[in-house]
This record gives sequence, C-alpha cells and structure tokens, in this order.
Amino acid sequence: MTDKVLNSFYDVTGIQLSQNSLLKLFNIVKSWDDTYFLNIWKSYSISDKVVNNSSVFEIYIVEDNDWWENISYKLYGTKTFWWLLCLFNNIENPFEELEAGKKLKVLNAEYLYQFIKEIKYISKL
Repeated sequence: MTDKVLNSFYDVTGIQLSQNSLLKLFNIVKSWDDTYFLNIWKSYSISDKVVNNSSVFEIYIVEDNDWWENISYKLYGTKTFWWLLCLFNNIENPFEELEAGKKLKVLNAEYLYQFIKEIKYISKL
C-alpha cells in the first residue's frame, strides 16, 4: 500500500531541483514501511483530439544522425523536451535509432509551456 505525499521533493530530500527538472512531473509516494519514492510508473497519453489538431503541430522530417535530444534542441532551444517528442509520436523505446526521412509530429513551440503547465497540474491529481 502506498500513499501520495503532498510534500515537495525538497521537503523529502533536502535537494532543490532545477526549474526544468522532469522529476517534478512525478508524484512522491510513501510506502507502508515509510520509504519515499517517485511514482515513475505513472503514464501519460495524449488524447486523439489533441494529436489530430493540425493547428497545434508541425511535421519534422528526421535528418541523418538525428536523436531525440538534438531534435528537441533544434525545435525548442533545449534538449530537455526530448520525451515530449516521444510522447507525441507514441515512441516506447527512445533508444532505438531514428530513420532519416521519418516524419514526426511535433508540438508547435508556442504551445510548449502551456502543455508543460498542464502536465504538471494533472500530475498532482
């Protein structure tokens, strides 16, 4: 049995996370033996309504030697959002090599921070 904890990561560990740390997306839970851990098993999915809304997305054509991190950097100016690209393209294993010429759906940069804000909100539910 585990219970969701309302304490912050800092409250539990004494470690201050960076502003863009992905650890903030996960709930902290406490097990029956008072052990704290992050619930990394919580999965996220994007509704078909959003994925099929062409005003929210662009198409990116994978280039030779592209990886998720450098595509994120090209599109958003940071490597941090590689996981978002995987999420929008239903990628289960981000360690597999990307094929040059593959078409990816990518979130328009103008919606990026609103999307992150909403993920943070729902992760607290």
